[in-house]
Amino acid sequence: MGSLEQGIAFIVKSVEQTLKPGGIACHTTEYNLSSNDQTVTTGATVIYRRRDIDDLIAELRRRGHQVDVFSVAPDAHEIDRYVDIAPFSPHGHLKLLLEGYAATSMALTIRRGPL
Repeated sequence: MGSLEQGIAFIVKSVEQTLKPGGIACHTTEYNLSSNDQTVTTGATVIYRRRDIDDLIAELRRRGHQVDVFSVAPDAHEIDRYVDIAPFSPHGHLKLLLEGYAATSMALTIRRGPL
């Protein structure tokens, strides 16, 4: 079991304790497309909101690390509007209904700053 806070602490720790200055990390996690307020904050799977990611980016930058710009593409294609539900399609999906929230994967690329 985990929490949003534990995941954020893990990312910060992994950048600061495993990378040399200039080293690059790419962290992936679940991302909530439904709400910037409500989400799953504890359990086997948590779902980060935009505000959680923005706070994480601000904290990493405050600590002197570089974080690539985080952007969520607009729903430009038909597949972007499809949210898969359990049992999930064998053909794959970009979004799925997870604990009642439309979710997708997201990634952050972080370059460790100087010591």
